[in-house]
Amino acid sequence: MKPIAKFMRNLFCYYLAILCPAIFIFWLKNAELIASNAFLISIFSYALLYRPFLDGMRLHHKDYIEKNEIWKIYIPFNTLRWENFKELYLKG
Repeated sequence: MKPIAKFMRNLFCYYLAILCPAIFIFWLKNAELIASNAFLISIFSYALLYRPFLDGMRLHHKDYIEKNEIWKIYIPFNTLRWENFKELYLKG
């Protein structure tokens, strides 16, 4: 098994990968190290690019979807994440 697959299967590591970038972005904003427009771009990039990709990779490595189905998570109002909510966020 590849190391990234092991990492994505571990629930603690998955939550770490979710929370660290968000905390870092908010820390930069609170420390006034980035401007408001850069903050907004960072938040939208995190929410619209990084998180769906990360969720798709976790579902793929847990064998719930195929790798070529990850793009479906980017479709607005897609139910792929909600159908696999327990496997994605609650089961290690």
